[in-house]
Amino acid sequence: MTTRFASATIALAAAALAACGSPSAETAPGTAIASAANPVERGRYLVGIMDCTGCHNRGAFGPRPEEGYLEGGAIGFEIPGLGVFYPPNLTPHREAGLGRWSEEDIVRAIRAGQRPDGRELAPAMPWRAYAALTDEDARAVAAYLKSLPPSANRVPGPASVDNAPAPYLTVRAPQGAAGLLAHPPLILSSRRACRDGVSKDAPKSSFDTGPRYGFAYSVPTQEERVWIRSRTDGA
Repeated sequence: MTTRFASATIALAAAALAACGSPSAETAPGTAIASAANPVERGRYLVGIMDCTGCHNRGAFGPRPEEGYLEGGAIGFEIPGLGVFYPPNLTPHREAGLGRWSEEDIVRAIRAGQRPDGRELAPAMPWRAYAALTDEDARAVAAYLKSLPPSANRVPGPASVDNAPAPYLTVRAPQGAAGLLAHPPLILSSRRACRDGVSKDAPKSSFDTGPRYGFAYSVPTQEERVWIRSRTDGA
């Protein structure tokens, strides 16, 4: 009786140890999916940790960010000097998404930032970080995107700031002379906007140049520095 009891105890302990050493999808979903042999499941895992949904979901940056899974973002990004870009539809819809792209096209876009038409992806897409993906992982992401149900949601193409058809995120310099002077190495926001935000008597010849919004790709001139300091002395 004692021998049988001891044998049963050992068997139960061995089973428990085996279970601990083999995590299931229920106990460790990240680990299970990360090591999945199926490229589509591996791609699903990678798309999640790469935060593709953070921009490419239709509801991204809104009150329901989970809506419209990878159907394309409704809020764009202004890239100073280039224009406004909207996160595209990543589903395999032939007209609205990536349906005409091959898996190799998707891999090239993810790791080299190049579209099939040769255009480089906007800097808002962090392809330089994704360039470190292995061949296997990049292909897994492509396979997963190809497996999604197609969505006909259309996203605006690149546009100028003046003609942007939908909301977009941008960058503005601090308002006021003190804010401008606090960041002299940085590129000034729209010089017209800076002038209007600080004072109408700013050096007109220089502050009137540059794009309407966003960065003007220029540091303050000496004249502007003198003018800014004249407004902050004693403040």
